[in-house]
Amino acid sequence: MQFAIRAPFRIGGTRGGWKLLFGELAELGEEMLPIYVFMCSKCGRLELFVDKKTQERLSNRKLSF
Repeated sequence: MQFAIRAPFRIGGTRGGWKLLFGELAELGEEMLPIYVFMCSKCGRLELFVDKKTQERLSNRKLSF
């Protein structure tokens, strides 16, 4: 596995119809988290990792899917 990119990952904000109604204002609750992407040069498999700070931020947050 080799490092490929540090990609911003967006969490939070609003969903569905609220985005249509409020546009950019619906994004006020969003956060950008850094995700580190590693790629296997042989098979193309990707793996995602976070740093310690991001791990702590996510563990203190209620996640909903």
